[in-house]
Amino acid sequence: MPEHHDREPDVPSPPPAADNPPTPSAGPGPHDFSPADDRFAHGILQLLADRGEMYTSHLCRALRVTGPTVAARLRALRAAGLIRSRRVGRRAYHALADVL
Repeated sequence: MPEHHDREPDVPSPPPAADNPPTPSAGPGPHDFSPADDRFAHGILQLLADRGEMYTSHLCRALRVTGPTVAARLRALRAAGLIRSRRVGRRAYHALADVL
């Protein structure tokens, strides 16, 4: 009696062609977002516009999200030149960048 294998043999898949981009897997990862279309990034910008300079934990509490979520958005906003950040001891303060 022949053996039954429940899985396909290991065959490497070919690299994606330029006209056939890879299909996204299980959705966007934690760093796959654009500040322009992200509600948390908009929330951060709105808070900074309304209240001025804030430190990270105040942003987390105001938005009711975790530190890593805010930190990822802050990195993207800094990279886009929309905010500026400074450290005082262990606290990081954030404010809207002077873009004029």
